[in-house]
Amino acid sequence: MSIVTFFHHERGDDATRTGLTVDGRRGLEQFTPGGEEYDPAIRWFVDVNVPEVSPPSTRAELAVWLTCHHETIKSALVSAEERLAAGFDSMEGPWTFDMATPGGPVRVAISAQRRYDGAQIGNHLRVLLERIWPAFVREFTPALVSA
Repeated sequence: MSIVTFFHHERGDDATRTGLTVDGRRGLEQFTPGGEEYDPAIRWFVDVNVPEVSPPSTRAELAVWLTCHHETIKSALVSAEERLAAGFDSMEGPWTFDMATPGGPVRVAISAQRRYDGAQIGNHLRVLLERIWPAFVREFTPALVSA
């Protein structure tokens, strides 16, 4: 079983990297530069891991996969945002939860530097859902835009 992962990283210099990997190999990616002072340290990240029996092997296949799975990933991000609305106790490692979907289980993992609390990550997830996620889907699934 392979894993297709949607990832979003926010760095110390406010740069963001959003993309899809298959078994850890990057396939589709958007990078948005941050401030002038270079700081590649990751402030926080979210991964949505989707098990796949027949994973995509090309960028074109990955774009088709995204077309078929974008709602599942969005649902996982919404669920994470809702679960973090009140915050969490500590960030000793990635916080994970499994979500049942019609296509099978999906695992969400979130981690952040200690200075962030759960409510702040919830706010960052909201920005991801409102701004970054739609742009990512539009870039790699043009058929969805015209549908």
